[in-house]
Amino acid sequence: MAYTTAIYKLDRRQKKGVKLNDSSSNLPNKLSFETIADLMARGQHICFLDGNISDNKKRLIEMFNVLANSNQPTVAVLMSMGYFEDPNNILTANDMGMLTIQKAPIGLMTSNLIKDNKKVFWIHEVCRSIFNREKVPKSGGPIPNIMSAAEDFARSEGQDALFLLVEKKPEHGDGEVLLKYYSTGIKGRGGYGYKIIGEGNEYWYMMKRLTPEPEITGAGFFTRKLKHKKNHSGRTRHKKHKS
Repeated sequence: MAYTTAIYKLDRRQKKGVKLNDSSSNLPNKLSFETIADLMARGQHICFLDGNISDNKKRLIEMFNVLANSNQPTVAVLMSMGYFEDPNNILTANDMGMLTIQKAPIGLMTSNLIKDNKKVFWIHEVCRSIFNREKVPKSGGPIPNIMSAAEDFARSEGQDALFLLVEKKPEHGDGEVLLKYYSTGIKGRGGYGYKIIGEGNEYWYMMKRLTPEPEITGAGFFTRKLKHKKNHSGRTRHKKHKS
């Protein structure tokens, strides 16, 4: 297979990500927070055009160390890599997709647009990075792998839905395009089935039901708008994925 995919659940005592047993991958069984942050910072230098890799790496390590009983802990990091220069060295992948999963109250993440204190899983930091385009043929890429793995992980943790937020006016990319990407898809890419459940001035809030149970309901749940200026400390970083 061109890509190898793994789910790393964060262990703060070891300060490592521990690969789940059901991750069919030849990636290492454990990765230090520093190594994971290094991979993500290198990738985000490409997909988010983050200029300061060192500062971003520090931000990510701090994010991984947020206590599990806090309001917004990161619980897992998912990665899918392909087209290695050296199959035994994860730093040599020419194509890489990564995301994080954070557990946070719905109300907190939506600035109380949706008044619900239930803690749920939120997808963040979705990023595809192609380091050498000449060595990566056009394909679906690694993002579908980690989006699917995110659903598997959420189900295994007893979650019945996954959530994400999309910035309306991102610094890079187009919010409307991203909205379609995560919902019905656009130009043959994406189409992950997420639906808008709320809208503020800065973000669309989206959810995908993972079980056949009825969707969350409530007065104005899917259409209510809120005027706010609050920025989320762990906000999702989404950019149009290129292949």
